[in-house]
Amino acid sequence: MTTMKTIIVVASFSLIGIGCSGDGASGSRAVESVAGVVMLDGSPLEGAEIKLISQNSSGFGKTGPGGKYQLVQGVPAGSYKVVISKIEGGVKPGAITPKPGEEQLDAGQFAAIAAAEQSDPTKAKRPGSSDAKETIPADYSHPGMTKLALEVPKGGLKDADFKITSK
Repeated sequence: MTTMKTIIVVASFSLIGIGCSGDGASGSRAVESVAGVVMLDGSPLEGAEIKLISQNSSGFGKTGPGGKYQLVQGVPAGSYKVVISKIEGGVKPGAITPKPGEEQLDAGQFAAIAAAEQSDPTKAKRPGSSDAKETIPADYSHPGMTKLALEVPKGGLKDADFKITSK
């Protein structure tokens, strides 16, 4: 009788293990490499940030010489909005002078204030942020207005190229 109980217990744990192992599809998703070239008005765009954004994931990269980029960590296969941004001049957004009473804010709170002020162009700019300018049209650089999209397949992309214009 003890042998039969042992067999049943071992069989039960074996079935539990099989049910929990799965193929990984429901757990973490595979990350795909994405790379390409960004051209602005027919010329390579160096020093721009490129972001892929979906409801469940996002990826980030920066263009280098020749406009070439590769996402830092890749993204799962799927559909993405693409945002291409290049800030020039003055102090970058987020590096702003605190208003009286804001000296005690941490970096995250300060960044949130700066982002909110930038999203509303009717608000006055603070000292330190007035010289920073987005050089890419909102049709490509604003997450809510971008016309760019990318479908990332399993296996990734080596030629995710974007040709954008300044007009």
